[in-house]
Amino acid sequence: MRLTGAQALVRALSAEQVAFAFGVVGGKLAPLLHAIQASDIRYVGTRHEANAAIMAAAAFAGSGRIAVAMGEMGPGGLNLASGAGVAFNNNLAALLITSNQHRAAAYPHSGMFMDLDAVQLLRPITKWNAVVHDPRRMPELARRAFREALSGRPGPVHLDIPQDVLAAECAFPDDEFALGPAHYRSTAVPRPDAAATAAAARLLGAAQRPLIVAGGGVVAGGAEQGVRSLAARLGAPVIPTQMALGVVPTDSPHFIGHGGIIGGDAIARAFVEADVIVAIGCRFSSWMWDEHGPLSRRHHRLINVNIDPAALGAPAMHEVALAADAGAAVDDILAELGSSNEPAVDPQWLGGLRAARTAYEQILHEAAGSTSSIMHPATLA
Repeated sequence: MRLTGAQALVRALSAEQVAFAFGVVGGKLAPLLHAIQASDIRYVGTRHEANAAIMAAAAFAGSGRIAVAMGEMGPGGLNLASGAGVAFNNNLAALLITSNQHRAAAYPHSGMFMDLDAVQLLRPITKWNAVVHDPRRMPELARRAFREALSGRPGPVHLDIPQDVLAAECAFPDDEFALGPAHYRSTAVPRPDAAATAAAARLLGAAQRPLIVAGGGVVAGGAEQGVRSLAARLGAPVIPTQMALGVVPTDSPHFIGHGGIIGGDAIARAFVEADVIVAIGCRFSSWMWDEHGPLSRRHHRLINVNIDPAALGAPAMHEVALAADAGAAVDDILAELGSSNEPAVDPQWLGGLRAARTAYEQILHEAAGSTSSIMHPATLA
């Protein structure tokens, strides 16, 4: 069959069940826009390319499926970059697509109107990016983009496509797009090492003051119920980061605040007094730090669960590391803990932290009702 580069790209997107493409209409993107119009992908126009990247990231956060964000060459690509940084810093997958000059005038560029080396621009804030120099490589490079975006720690990827590559027509085998994602990327979640899981269960089973820190990896791994079950099994308080809001409801008996040190006194106290911390899909970002570094100090016995092996041991040192999907790791830890042995948790541990949280909420409530000439932010809640 004969397809343009743009049509081949859309076929590859459809194989991954991409539902949305966001962006600002531009002339160099016309072949791709026409191909999208003829597909089941819904195009949503934005007023700024940064919004397109942020909306694509939000689509992934809400559905687990990649969406596309498009930026015209030059200023469109520059605008796309600010939204791409949001996706990159929050570990949210997206496929960013920029157009460029035709191949005779790009890489290296020759000084034409709106020239931009979009690959160098976006490389620091994407997991992987490339120029599609030939339409025949479109299926290969699109599949690699999905593989890179969804393997390990999710993140945005980028394809820069010269205008003539989008428009050029070439022949593809009739079965080129019959391959499903399972044939070119792993679709199974990584499970933790059995010995590390057993070591984590032993630590938690003997903990007197266990603490659970739930990060965005919990949401990405669908581990919300598992975290709640683990908290109930251990009698442990839970601190969700801002990327894990809602993992435990704010009226849960295990909730003591969210977002690290900005969430109230109970959080700082929990980190000081905990003897075992299990961090699940958490990067220990700036809200989990104080002037001395990560709130998880070296005297803590830290169990660190992260799908990205490079995130283990940096910045927080661990006793046990589980390089695994959050959902798989929590399920395996619960299975290892079993139900035969009662936890050794201090009966005053969770109750004391909940009391500190209640006192903090009361302070906010009183501040919200203050009639002072200076309005407290809690008043707006």
